Amino acid sequence: MIKTKLIRKKGGTQHVAGGNRYTGGIQSTDYAAEAGHAREADQARNAEAAVRSQYSEKSGHADSAADIDASSSIWDKLKGLFISKIDDDTASGLITFLKGLVSKAKAVFMDDVKMDKNLDVKGNLSVGSDGNYGIDKDGVATLAKVVADYMQSPDLVRSQSMGFDGHGFGITKGSDGKYTFEVDNFIARMKMIVAQLEVHTMSFIGGDVVMSKCGNRMSRIEALDKDGNVIATSDLANPTLTIPSGKAAASFRCYFLASDGDYSVKNEWAVGQLARCKTNNLSTGTYTDYENRDYWRLVVGVSSSPVTKDGKSCHYIDLSNNPDTGISLTDLNGTTHIVDKIPGVSATLNSLPHAGDDIVGMGHNWDTARQDVAYFSASGWTLYKGIDHYDLPEERIVNKFGIDKSIVATDHLILRPYAQPTDTSVALCDRGVYSEKSKYGYGDLVSYKGQLWKCVVKLGDTVMGEAPSAASSKWVLYVAKGEQGAQGAQGPKGETGAQGPKGETGAQGDGYTVSFLLNGVPIDSLNFDDVKASESATLEADFYNNGVSANAASASVTCYDQDGNVLGSPVTSSNTDNVVVDGGNLYLSKDCKYITVVAKDKDGKLLVSKSIGIVRNGKDGTDATELISLMLYLTEGAYTWRTGQGKIATIAAAVTKGSYDITDAQDASQFIWTRESSNSQGDSDWNSQHKFGAKTLTVSEGDMCGDMTTFVCTLHKATGEVYTMTKQDFTI
Repeated sequence: MIKTKLIRKKGGTQHVAGGNRYTGGIQSTDYAAEAGHAREADQARNAEAAVRSQYSEKSGHADSAADIDASSSIWDKLKGLFISKIDDDTASGLITFLKGLVSKAKAVFMDDVKMDKNLDVKGNLSVGSDGNYGIDKDGVATLAKVVADYMQSPDLVRSQSMGFDGHGFGITKGSDGKYTFEVDNFIARMKMIVAQLEVHTMSFIGGDVVMSKCGNRMSRIEALDKDGNVIATSDLANPTLTIPSGKAAASFRCYFLASDGDYSVKNEWAVGQLARCKTNNLSTGTYTDYENRDYWRLVVGVSSSPVTKDGKSCHYIDLSNNPDTGISLTDLNGTTHIVDKIPGVSATLNSLPHAGDDIVGMGHNWDTARQDVAYFSASGWTLYKGIDHYDLPEERIVNKFGIDKSIVATDHLILRPYAQPTDTSVALCDRGVYSEKSKYGYGDLVSYKGQLWKCVVKLGDTVMGEAPSAASSKWVLYVAKGEQGAQGAQGPKGETGAQGPKGETGAQGDGYTVSFLLNGVPIDSLNFDDVKASESATLEADFYNNGVSANAASASVTCYDQDGNVLGSPVTSSNTDNVVVDGGNLYLSKDCKYITVVAKDKDGKLLVSKSIGIVRNGKDGTDATELISLMLYLTEGAYTWRTGQGKIATIAAAVTKGSYDITDAQDASQFIWTRESSNSQGDSDWNSQHKFGAKTLTVSEGDMCGDMTTFVCTLHKATGEVYTMTKQDFTI
């Protein structure tokens, strides 16, 4: 007898009817009836097993229980409801394994297998009706056919230069839907059929490449004396040109082929061209018939039609060997030119030409259409404009893109955005603060009187000396000066830094100043009419060093007109702490614009110099009662800045009274600079460091705080009172 445990696939509802208990439609009495046919009966043991079983309730009312074998009447009924653990069996429904499925023997799937996640195979994976295909445990695949959009090696890096770089292999699909097969080596053992074959070969050029109006390889060289006689020759078989002893070459006739057998070659050279040759591929040593050559010579002759040399049709050019200036040349239009800017040959680049030399036109003495040169080398390329002598100066560079630097010199640089190539814009060039001594072209931006102006002259034109203004046709306002913004909110106070070590007390430095007095009263300017009206006007200049009266070995007082010319005779004094001008010595003409006092030490070294302006009440001048005006302007930089910029700008203060500039009459100590920003404690620290006064202020990134920082200049009278103040904002 075979004993078996039965597990119900799906439990049903339990019912009690009368004295019998049944489960899922099978009554307890049925179990008892079947138990009566058991060959072996052990009621106590089977009753205990039924209690332990999760289905013990099915036999709760049985008087006895027995094992069930295949001969039992209910065997077929139970077999259709439960899966056997020990026999082969088939489930007709879907089975879900919540904790997984482990098969220690072969698993056979007769239909599709669906995996929502990964399929982890530790051994071989076989596919196909006979199992001949698959992937083994080492990842080696044996397949009958592969259908894929892409196939590549793990290390594929696609070539960016037609096969000269990259590695790995791949079959990839491009944006045009075409496929590309890329591999290092490809061998076709039999026939290869291609619609089109394009072969790329990596080559090199030793040295540099020049693009210009003309250039040829010379096949024959003849050295000519001053009378045009041939004194030496060289050809490709014997390329070295040797000048006989006692002979002097005035020029070199250089021949190049006028035809290569299939095509005719035009002579593109012109007199006045600067011909350049340079070879540098020979290392140091001794060679026969070869040497590195480097020459730059003036073309003084050009063949008008081909000539025959050694049975071949050739053109020629004549290169000067004359070191003198004043060479007379006639161009194709019949115009005569005297070459006096350069000699006929460079003083340093003067090797003899040889047969086989590649000679290029690098500049022209007078023809601007032949003065542009493009120069290519391994470190980049450079485009020159206006080469009219034996040099390639950086100021003649129009465009350069190189490893060391890049330069673009144009007034019409068009930028085309990548995102919208149909849109274009012309790049602008920031030229800084406007200067009347500089030239400006189209698209130049300058800062002038607190505003940004754009130059709008015609392309290729320039403007100089015409300051930006609304009335000018050469300038348009690009960015107007903004109004004073509202005060920002107070930022949080930063943490106090650690106390640094106390430094040693330095020696007291010199701080010489001058104070002007008129009849004993301190003044900042001198009124011409007040002096003329006074019977005994006295002008006094007192010298101080750090606030203490100090002597000067020599001192002088001089009157100047508006152009800086001296009026009258200077008043001098020596070994004194002041200089006094009184009585007839204080001579003021109507042309006097300012008075300057100078003090020096015993060695003639300047101690201090200060000027005082002259104002008038009369018809020819401004009313002396007009207010003093303080203005700030940029001498360099801009009113905006960016992080990492470093130095931003230099601000200068200017003082006027009426129409007169009296800045020079004020001492630098009278100009006190302060800062206003969102950091009040930082402003206080900055102000303490700038309390000594200056007529200019250099602003750097370290001086800025927040999105906007304001610098205030306050002008003090010589007596210490505040005259006026003005502000200048800087924004990020």
